[in-house]
Amino acid sequence: KIDDKVSDLLKRNAKAIAQHPDLVIAPSENTKKDLINIYNLPAKKIKVVHLAPLPHFKVAAADQLKAFNDKHGLALPFFLFVGPRWKHKNFLTLLKAFAIIKSRSAAKNQAIKLIAVGSDLNWSQAEAEIIDRHDLGTEIKVFPYAAPKDLVFWYNLAYALIYPSLYEGF
Repeated sequence: KIDDKVSDLLKRNAKAIAQHPDLVIAPSENTKKDLINIYNLPAKKIKVVHLAPLPHFKVAAADQLKAFNDKHGLALPFFLFVGPRWKHKNFLTLLKAFAIIKSRSAAKNQAIKLIAVGSDLNWSQAEAEIIDRHDLGTEIKVFPYAAPKDLVFWYNLAYALIYPSLYEGF
């Protein structure tokens, strides 16, 4: 798997890089703790600098949202998942939870959908099994690419952002 190869590469190189740093910039306290615990870096050599959103991440105008929605043919409301569906992103658990929500909301006639943005169009075998078992094929839509400038519209239109990741380091 690509994420396993990338992970192994990062682990090998990170250990070499972490031997004698002058300063390491970490995006969170949790990442700082990982650097201390995994690479035995001294805390005094790690500076936490939190990430900030880009300036265009704000509430979008109604006419812009309508145009974006019309362009993509989105069914509202929808839950939003952004990013690749790698194992640590925990997408399988999201599918299982979504199946439960759909089974409970069907009786209440609620038509919420699930949209995955920035994800591969092809389902893994495990994903396909869950989708087939719970008849979710028409309830989930995948958009393999989202331009960074369009993410603001996805976030604005979503009923909720779902981020079930097992670990991100922040």
